[in-house]
Amino acid sequence: MKSDRAAIRGHYRFKEKTNEQGITPEHILAPHRSRTIKRMRAAEPILFFQDGTDINYSTRPCVQGAWR
Repeated sequence: MKSDRAAIRGHYRFKEKTNEQGITPEHILAPHRSRTIKRMRAAEPILFFQDGTDINYSTRPCVQGAWR
């Protein structure tokens, strides 16, 4: 795997700035959250789906390490 030194330096510079200026993940996500809410209010209906499927591989001995 080839590393990208510029991207790594940029990541650490970003982390330093966020700590110095008190920027939190909530600050970064706030505009995205706001835009999402505006789009949701403009559209009807809004459907939310959740997958509650449980898969059990413990009866499949050939699939080692797939369950914990």
